[in-house]
Amino acid sequence: MKKTLNTLFSFFLLITTHQALADQNKPLMQLLDKNFHNLIESNQSLQNALTENKNCLQSEEVFAAYDKFSEAWQKNWVYTVFSTKQSNYKFLMQFFPDKRGRISREVYRVISSDLSPTEISKVRNYGKGLPSLEILFFDQKIQSKSSEERICSFALAITNYLKKEVITKASQQHKDWMSDSKTSSKAKDIDHSFYNSMISALENLKKTKILRAITGDKIHNRRFESWRSNSSLQNMMNNLVSIKEIFEASYHQRVVDQDYRHLSDNFFKEWKNLSNEIKNFGEPLSQTTSIQKVNALALSTSRLIRTLKVMASPQVLNIPGAFNGADGD
Repeated sequence: MKKTLNTLFSFFLLITTHQALADQNKPLMQLLDKNFHNLIESNQSLQNALTENKNCLQSEEVFAAYDKFSEAWQKNWVYTVFSTKQSNYKFLMQFFPDKRGRISREVYRVISSDLSPTEISKVRNYGKGLPSLEILFFDQKIQSKSSEERICSFALAITNYLKKEVITKASQQHKDWMSDSKTSSKAKDIDHSFYNSMISALENLKKTKILRAITGDKIHNRRFESWRSNSSLQNMMNNLVSIKEIFEASYHQRVVDQDYRHLSDNFFKEWKNLSNEIKNFGEPLSQTTSIQKVNALALSTSRLIRTLKVMASPQVLNIPGAFNGADGD
């Protein structure tokens, strides 16, 4: 009888814990919902601006809409890390880095060909992402070899493609997350996966958005993300804002409730240090010659990663897969 009661108590405790996690996930899902709807709305705004402004390269409205879409894209970037790890969902919203320049070569090929914008399906997938829009809007080589009308038409076609073939599919994934987060048995997986996604996103940021541009004692400025528009640093800032919002929505209070406020405070301190370095960098990454300043960004990113790994330890949040000695490497 005693054994049966203990078993029932353990089962009740497990269910209660999972339900508590489901409740704790609500702010995170609300944040995800807000950011995802901003992505949908900014995509539609860019479509509208491109439709109404045939001379898009001269239009402040188009570039303002592009900036908003890019910002929303970067703020949803952490969720794409989550989606590929969580469910083997085979889409990438951000085709970056541009290894061996294949994206730019594909855009050059398409613009120079006889392809019509209505034949967007014949363009390789990696030539239809956000980086392709940046190339169309900011690449002088493209603009010197093609008419503005053709560039604008393909920009609109890519924006439409992103809505129909990427954002629509992401929308289904988004609905699945919202549903799973309300299911007590799946809440724990959602919780752990999102935490790990913050770490994976920062590690990816450090590797591909910072250190990839350095080999030995040389900086390859064109290896930085969005170097044509000089928005590499702003992209990173948007990524960091998203990570901070996720942490605040779902993990900060839990760390504090377990009497580890100093660990949460350390996260915010390192986040602020890195964001200040980005804001005060003083020049676009596409123009910098300072390896020391770029390496400093990578080091500060490692420190931020380390704070998350420490909090993932069994004594604090107990997030499997995130704690590996808290080295931040």
